[in-house]
Amino acid sequence: MKFRFFLLVLSVFFSTARAQLIINEFSQGANGAQEYIELVVVGQRSCAGDSCIDIRGWIVDDNNGWYGASGGQGIAPGHIRFSNDPNWSCVPYGSIILLYNMSDKNPVITLADDPTDANNDNVYVLSSVSPLIEGTTATPVSPSSLTYSYPSTTAYTASPAWNCIGLANTGDAVIVVDPAAPGTAVHSIAYGNLTSATSAVINKTTSGGAKNYYLTNDQYTSSAAYNVGNAPTDETPGAPNNAANATWINSMLTNVSGSADYDIYACIGQGNSYNFNGSVLTTTGIYTDTFNTLLGCDSIIHLHLDVVTPIVVNGIISSCQPVVFIGVTYTSSTVVNDTLLSALGCDSAFVNMIIQIQTITTTEIRDTVSGCQSIVYNGVPYTMSQEITDTIKTAAGCDSVYKKVYLNVLPTPQVDVSDNLTICKGASITLTANAAFPVTWDGYPQGATINVMPEETTEYIARVVNELNCEGNASVTVYVENFTLSLNASTTEAEIGIPVELTVTGNQDFQVTSWQPANLFPNQTLKQQSITFHEKGTAYITVTGETESNCRDTATLSIKILQSPSVFIPTGFTPNGDGMNDYFRPQFIRDYDIRNFSIFNRWGQKVYGIYTKQQLGDGWDGSFNGKKCDVGTYYYILSLQDPLKKESVIKGDVTLAN
Repeated sequence: MKFRFFLLVLSVFFSTARAQLIINEFSQGANGAQEYIELVVVGQRSCAGDSCIDIRGWIVDDNNGWYGASGGQGIAPGHIRFSNDPNWSCVPYGSIILLYNMSDKNPVITLADDPTDANNDNVYVLSSVSPLIEGTTATPVSPSSLTYSYPSTTAYTASPAWNCIGLANTGDAVIVVDPAAPGTAVHSIAYGNLTSATSAVINKTTSGGAKNYYLTNDQYTSSAAYNVGNAPTDETPGAPNNAANATWINSMLTNVSGSADYDIYACIGQGNSYNFNGSVLTTTGIYTDTFNTLLGCDSIIHLHLDVVTPIVVNGIISSCQPVVFIGVTYTSSTVVNDTLLSALGCDSAFVNMIIQIQTITTTEIRDTVSGCQSIVYNGVPYTMSQEITDTIKTAAGCDSVYKKVYLNVLPTPQVDVSDNLTICKGASITLTANAAFPVTWDGYPQGATINVMPEETTEYIARVVNELNCEGNASVTVYVENFTLSLNASTTEAEIGIPVELTVTGNQDFQVTSWQPANLFPNQTLKQQSITFHEKGTAYITVTGETESNCRDTATLSIKILQSPSVFIPTGFTPNGDGMNDYFRPQFIRDYDIRNFSIFNRWGQKVYGIYTKQQLGDGWDGSFNGKKCDVGTYYYILSLQDPLKKESVIKGDVTLAN
């Protein structure tokens, strides 16, 4: 009996680096001494509570002679270290520490000083003159040597100046030293012309001067992982250098989770056993045990054990076509014996299957079905001519008769007519249809051509029928254009010498083609004209217009030409109530508007006044304030506006008699 099982790897291994400080970035700034050094606290958190490092007394220095002991090798007197302050006793893994030169602060540093990480963002920002930093100006053993070791008796003072670790442009190094091992660097980056630069952890041959050196990922022991950038473009003080660098730093900030559960699945055949962490198992069930990982976390393992008893399967498969059974195609009758495995690989079934392939002789019959546009055959619509096969099966389900039917789908007969047309009212037009079959226009005898003269817009439909009475049709619309012109004048009673304005309009777009009499209209195509008459009589004006469809219409009006003046004012009146000349008023031949009509006595007293034509009525009745005025001469002023809005004033006198 075969059995298989699948087991997850239970031991969890982690690449755990010793807790330390590494140089994530340092820069000399764009100019001057705008230098800064950015450190990252490296360490692996564990379930046992390991999450921080004590960096009290850790040293930060430039080249002390380890990477070049002769002159011109960037050896500055002194170095700095983290003070013996509780602040540095437990700095969390993944923290960033930004140290900078206060005397020439790099303008890219915008973070506020935060030497204790008061805002809990895991970023410590402080200058070398912070009281949490100590320094010394003592020069290493002179001359510096490759075997120099920081003595434990060095005297330190708080808040040192930056120049004790100032960086040279031509070549220098940044060094981090664990006080527990003062004779070697935990991490170092050498650059430029140092003679022993290859002894550093990271070696970059590019000289300094407006440069910054930064880690691009998590490989802080690989020179290839460090880029040399330009200041200030590539500077990122107090922050990760890119996405990969940020992912690594953030991963160290995450606490290790506690217990983890794992499931493994296994199967054995009946009568076999399974050894699970020293326990011999023979029955189906879920078994649990606990293991410890390298980080001190519990891992709980759940074993899902399945004890399988294979079954025997017998059967018959009968078919008229080849049979696919357990991935194999069979074209003739046979008996198949096989063993099936469970998902976990244990024997689960013994199969004995009889496969029967039946052989049937088929026959073929043919038929044709015709129709217009589409045919529905056996419930399926068809719109194109084609041959289809209908199969009749035996009682066992095998094909016995193939009925081949040709579906003859005749298309709708085509008829072509002209595009839609536009004619003028009263005109006629001939319509013609083209088709492969006889044409009939609705409402007309059979024939391809008809002559029409519609009174209004009308649609005409031509129809054709093929041999199966399939009908096709097409239509053409004849638009009837009823073009009408209107001619208007500013007045139909004109005065000699006074211009008359003429305007022609239509019920659709048009162009003026002529004005008559032509001698009065030098410009024959204007829609607005102005004419002046010089003798009395009647003038007949005719205008002709034409639309884009060549439909024409004319409009005519007559203008009566009067002699001036068009205002008549009597010289006297007799308001005695005999019905004859009882009122004094001006008489108008044309349509004037009154602006002021005032009458005064011989002493200049106003006895009558109106300001509109509507107020005139019958005129002045010879009274003032309800009393009849004395017989005598009176004086008037008449202000008028003619139909063309021209103002005029007429003054005169009138005699009031009995």
